[in-house]
Amino acid sequence: MTNGPLTSRLAVLAIAAFGLSQVAAAGAALVRLPMSIKYLGTQEFGLLITITAILPWLSLLLGGSRITTRNSLSAVQSSQLFGVWRFQLNRACAMSLQLLLPLASVGALGVLLVDRLTSPTVLPGIKLTAIILVVYASCTPIFGALAGGADALGKHNLYAGCSTGTALLSIPATWLGIELSLPFEWFVLVAASTFWLPSIMVWLYFLRRLVRSANSPSKKIRYSMTITAASQGLGILFSSGLDVIIVAGTLGLRVAGSYGVSTRLLGTIMIPAAALAPAQFKHFAELRSVGTPIVKLKREIRRVLIRNSFLTLTIAIFVSAIYGYVFRLMTEGVYETNYFLGCSLALATVLAAIFATFFAASAGELGLKVGRNFSIAIGALNLLSTIFLTKILGVYGPSIASIFCFGFGCILWIRQIKRTPEFLVVP
Repeated sequence: MTNGPLTSRLAVLAIAAFGLSQVAAAGAALVRLPMSIKYLGTQEFGLLITITAILPWLSLLLGGSRITTRNSLSAVQSSQLFGVWRFQLNRACAMSLQLLLPLASVGALGVLLVDRLTSPTVLPGIKLTAIILVVYASCTPIFGALAGGADALGKHNLYAGCSTGTALLSIPATWLGIELSLPFEWFVLVAASTFWLPSIMVWLYFLRRLVRSANSPSKKIRYSMTITAASQGLGILFSSGLDVIIVAGTLGLRVAGSYGVSTRLLGTIMIPAAALAPAQFKHFAELRSVGTPIVKLKREIRRVLIRNSFLTLTIAIFVSAIYGYVFRLMTEGVYETNYFLGCSLALATVLAAIFATFFAASAGELGLKVGRNFSIAIGALNLLSTIFLTKILGVYGPSIASIFCFGFGCILWIRQIKRTPEFLVVP
């Protein structure tokens, strides 16, 4: 690799900060889940895991608002940045109020659906849980605007650090809920806080400067802009955000709880790929800025793929080796250890990491369009395959579907690079 962002001190710090936040989140889950299973029981824990899987979907507008705010502030002079940021936050608040009514309607329908899947003793807690989720989902444009402002100010590590702190705080919060015999809704609130609390911390960090700044009207963040930006993550959500929900609806909440613990454990395999992604985007952008030929770009993609594949595969083998022991430790023997499920999820995660690596090489609007289309197409295919195979293969259905779909997605990327490599360099 050439000397660039990947070898710079700032890139190393950014990768380390992001990686630490992901490791802290995974470590906190390893500590928090055993306590939750023992206290809640298998059915309510399965319901908690299912709700946790829904949270990324409720956070879809958070990602879109974050991208649009960051892009909007990046074109503003530094002297006006806080004023424009304050204006965008006000607009985000207005958007949140507009979202409240339709989301409340969806929440009411969700309560009726859960009523058919759970026992009557669980339903009273679900009603308050629905209120928590509706309020949380309505506020995601605000959370995204706060995170996007931190990005525009170059405080990427601040948000990652806040995420790390939130993950660690979830451990004593879970322990407190158990010691005080708090209801199910408390554990839902703890799970949701890992998404919104980092943004609140960022707001508190910049609060004094935001209060002192006068509103500076700028281009309004419209729904269309936010949803377009959020659609970049649809493929990821289709691919990995619905499998627990599908398992819960097809096989029951107890099986969903066991499957959810396995996916949490095997999800740690993605940490290196996710931590390297921002620096890889910058690295390929630098290569294009100096007019690197397509042939050299292809060679660089091959090197990055080999390195990431080797790194991810090594971690996958290690995690698979300790899977049985850690799974029993996390569940305290409540669920049966399924080694084949662990190995199949590990292979699916490795292929997902390789598939995600290709996105770093995409350039400009053309590259964004190609990446978005592939992401949504493969994600939708994975979703349909998961629904179909779960009914046939049971709990193995989602992992088998992911192995097939992400493997097919990698083949499509390679074919695209060979046939129309222009998207690698078009600005």
